[in-house]
Amino acid sequence: MCAEYAARHGLPIATVVAYDDAVVAADERGMALIEYGPSAPSVAAIRGLAEDLLTSRGAPADPAGR
Repeated sequence: MCAEYAARHGLPIATVVAYDDAVVAADERGMALIEYGPSAPSVAAIRGLAEDLLTSRGAPADPAGR
């Protein structure tokens, strides 16, 4: 459904974060996902998206610019 919408409107899909029980568990506990499940597949997908966004736009991977 999202892919169809994006295609109709000419929007790229940067990544897909698949359903992950760790997201639900972290939310139920009031925890940040990265703290609850740092090795969860969803965290890896989000981390990869962040890296792609930072490096594809010419921004330094390190927010401090080092």
